[in-house]
Amino acid sequence: MEILKPSTIDGYLIAECGSYYGDIKQRWLVVESEQRKQSDLLKIEKRLANKSKQAQSRLKKLSQQEFACKPDAQKALELFES
Repeated sequence: MEILKPSTIDGYLIAECGSYYGDIKQRWLVVESEQRKQSDLLKIEKRLANKSKQAQSRLKKLSQQEFACKPDAQKALELFES
């Protein structure tokens, strides 16, 4: 596939490629929107921050828990990691 190139529409990049399928020529156009890209990145960052917060909370709870023996502690750690 070609490298994305600026479009005539601001904020968009495009790339064109072609292929054949069943002896029929196909033309594919890949479009990237900077606005959509930024929106998706923001959603991912929020999701990661939320997961990190949840993991820190679970780790804090686990670190305050007392265990009767080492195997119990190891089992709890394995459950946490999964």
